[in-house]
Amino acid sequence: CLVENMSKLKILRVIPTAFKGNHVKFKEVYMKKCRSIHIRADEALYIHSDGEVPGKAKELTLSCMKQALTLYL
Repeated sequence: CLVENMSKLKILRVIPTAFKGNHVKFKEVYMKKCRSIHIRADEALYIHSDGEVPGKAKELTLSCMKQALTLYL
């Protein structure tokens, strides 16, 4: 899910719509499928991972690993 050129005020309005999947109706929101993505920023930005904040970085590569999650029921 990519968000481009959205004001902070509008982000606050859009976040609650994500719970039902309605955030994709906004023109600034793009949905893409990929196995990995490399993100590069001009300045170090905070990284958020499942509610945790491991730090800041200027570059980040994210990958989806097939069958990497084990669930115990």
